Amino acid sequence: MGRLLVILLVVLGPGLVPVARAQNDPASRQAAIAAVYPAMLAALEVGNLGRARHLCDQVILWEPENPVHYYNLACIEAGAGGARLLQAFTALEQSIRLGF
Repeated sequence: MGRLLVILLVVLGPGLVPVARAQNDPASRQAAIAAVYPAMLAALEVGNLGRARHLCDQVILWEPENPVHYYNLACIEAGAGGARLLQAFTALEQSIRLGF
């Protein structure tokens, strides 16, 4: 089932992300997060920083106390450069506050 969710997320795009957000139990949340990360990495590989940022933001909504997600957001924002550098430092600081 998890592999199918990954394929659907990659093929159908961000339209499925809100459906996964409706999962309230921890196991479902972890499965949704695990399914989103490959799509986020795929977006980064093709240079689609906006999509990668959107997916990372979704993961942060599901698991706001995980410093790794903020670190990944910092990396995405740093990759965008320019005006996004302030957001990169803000995300990195949040990651550190959470124990990264």
